Amino acid sequence: MPSESSKSTGLPRTTVSLDPFDNEVIQKMADEINKSKSEILRNIINEWIISNPDTLQAKYGINFKDIKREIQIKNDERTIEDDINEIVGFFKRTKSIEIDRLAEKLEMSPKTLTDLLDKYGDQIEEKGLNFRFEGDLIIKID
Repeated sequence: MPSESSKSTGLPRTTVSLDPFDNEVIQKMADEINKSKSEILRNIINEWIISNPDTLQAKYGINFKDIKREIQIKNDERTIEDDINEIVGFFKRTKSIEIDRLAEKLEMSPKTLTDLLDKYGDQIEEKGLNFRFEGDLIIKID
């Protein structure tokens, strides 16, 4: 079970148990490059995650863009208000765009964008953007 954070790094902490074989392999890797077992495990996990986005999406429903966006919001690097302003600003220059294309520009999944537009549609309209969905397009209504 994860605890709040590691004292040394400030990162979330997770404790795992390894069988003797895995432990010995990890220990030898750590000794070889003079790193801690924790750092070796963190690197292995990170490399696996980066190398397997399709598996993560297909098997676990995990989307990198959504996770990145959630982390940004948690760290106050990006807010829903920022997203709304970016959407409104984008439609000052165009009349329509495919959902997938706008989602890519906003670095989020199309599902997250659609959910955002549904949930915050009134706020978006208050900022001057009236829109409708037409198939895979978001169309600005004059």
